[in-house]
Amino acid sequence: MTAVFAAGAVYLIKTSFGYAFTVLASLPAVGANALTWLIAIFVALLTVVNAVLMVWLLYYVGKRLFAGDKMPVVTLAGFIFFLFLDWLLVEWLWDPHVPPFDFAYYAIGWKNVSSMVFMLATYALAAIIYFGFSAYRRKQGIDVDKIYKEIPVEYVARLESPLEGHTPW
Repeated sequence: MTAVFAAGAVYLIKTSFGYAFTVLASLPAVGANALTWLIAIFVALLTVVNAVLMVWLLYYVGKRLFAGDKMPVVTLAGFIFFLFLDWLLVEWLWDPHVPPFDFAYYAIGWKNVSSMVFMLATYALAAIIYFGFSAYRRKQGIDVDKIYKEIPVEYVARLESPLEGHTPW
């Protein structure tokens, strides 16, 4: 499975960098404005981060497999899903079927700047909400990080030994 992931990673890295070089080289020809350049450069940086993540995953999991560990089924499913999701993101972010390539399939991605700005604003709003409420709860004396680190003992005990004739759900 590691070889399949490696082949998929190489294909996605090659494809996304090919799109990146073509798009960045063609931006002056299509008369791109400053915001389009900024979005295209941001997507190119995401392409580099994505490549580093795939290589790191391949190294980390491959090292453990060569050491004799078995790959859990959930890791295998995660690899398959990661390759599929990554392919979708490459196609969405670069949308290679726009001028000077071909015709627009999705009309989203780097060429549709308002789409990218909306997505970035959505992620920024999500981060503001998360960190804002974490700070608010911390001021109330609630350690939010600790809440997500462990399952309450009462819940685990109830699942392991339910009352006679009573199921926990």
